[in-house]
Amino acid sequence: MPYQCHTCGRAHDDLPDVGADAPGQWYGLPEADREIRARLTPDRCVIDGRDHFIRGIIGLPLVGDLDAAGGRTDFGIGVWVSQAPHNFQTYVECPDTADIGPFFGNYARLRAGRRGTLNRTRRHSKGALR
Repeated sequence: MPYQCHTCGRAHDDLPDVGADAPGQWYGLPEADREIRARLTPDRCVIDGRDHFIRGIIGLPLVGDLDAAGGRTDFGIGVWVSQAPHNFQTYVECPDTADIGPFFGNYARLRAGRRGTLNRTRRHSKGALR
């Protein structure tokens, strides 16, 4: 069933990805401070000039479910991952290539004020998405 993507505005026939539009740390900022203290785009976030996040997608393959071309269908979960400033800058300069990384980072909190375990991950670039 087609859906309209809230990021690009186009209709897609595949499964939509789900996830937060910002890392939990951004939601933890007072609303009046967000525009002053943070820069947020659909795939990047910098808070106070020191906390750097990149949005990625974890693709979970759906067994037995094929797309219109007969390929495997993935269900995508959008996650925000913290990055070292130099890795973040590498991504900013080359966002549409798979030739960078992988970069280590931590999953960002899902909600403001929620403390959890520190979850380490390795972020791989796939190149241009959709």
